[in-house]
Amino acid sequence: MAKNSVKIKIHGKTRTAKLGLAFMRKAISEELPKDDNILNISTDKLLYHALAMDDIANDREVEFNHIKVCDYIDTVGLFSDEVKAFQKAFFESMEVHMPDDKSKKAMRDIVKEMSKEEQKKSS
Repeated sequence: MAKNSVKIKIHGKTRTAKLGLAFMRKAISEELPKDDNILNISTDKLLYHALAMDDIANDREVEFNHIKVCDYIDTVGLFSDEVKAFQKAFFESMEVHMPDDKSKKAMRDIVKEMSKEEQKKSS
């Protein structure tokens, strides 16, 4: 089953990055990636939209901006456990939206590879 959210601690506050169809539409409509492909949007922008989507879905004002998300990533690093957890959840959430079995398998393979890296890191 797809994981449609992930908790991330940013600037001392635990936030939820909400994934799924509404997130995808928001990110694509605002970022206008090549070929309308969400995979052509950078991690920092995807994370911003996912965090904002949780606030929007819960009728809260979005209290941060893309620059604050970039500052966070600059602090922890693009390859930090926190950012990787978001990326993994993102790919898991994408599988259900893939048009065919080959594409779904590609998403599962990405998640498996990320899981292998996590296991290596903890051993």
